[in-house]
Amino acid sequence: MSHNVLDFGNTTEDWNRALAEGGDVYFPAGNYWVGTSLHVGSGTRVHGAGSATVIHQARESRNHLLRLDGSGITIEDLSINGSEGLGGHGIAVAGQNATDILLRNLDVSAISSDGISLAATISQNVRVMDCTVRGCGLAGITVRSGTAINCKFIGNTVSNTREMNLGVTAQVQNMV
Repeated sequence: MSHNVLDFGNTTEDWNRALAEGGDVYFPAGNYWVGTSLHVGSGTRVHGAGSATVIHQARESRNHLLRLDGSGITIEDLSINGSEGLGGHGIAVAGQNATDILLRNLDVSAISSDGISLAATISQNVRVMDCTVRGCGLAGITVRSGTAINCKFIGNTVSNTREMNLGVTAQVQNMV
């Protein structure tokens, strides 16, 4: 099943309806201002037109831009910008069991907290590949809590973070 988010409307609520349908969810080139988190569940692939697709954190928002909760999730080929927000991670891998997650070819910038945060109770088989993360208020890419098993961070560029570029403050097994 393939969806263009604009077929659902032009608000965060509309885009969350598209994401709730699961399957292949496409954000065409453009700027998307998100006031509350975009929720991505199991079996969903979210992709855009590379750097021409930018998901922005709305002014004064304190929410994560993308909240991933489930398994078999792919996020790729888009930009995430938090320059207007006041809190939250760019991408938060959350919930009880986050498995088989792929984050690829993303540009994450100006997030007030972590750019990409693995914070699920169990994060297993999470791959973060070929992403650029810069200008974050805390860490660029981090494993914050829970247990991370077989997670891979390959080909990423992280710079200008306040706390650390790549941080691990949780229990890990077989991390590359």
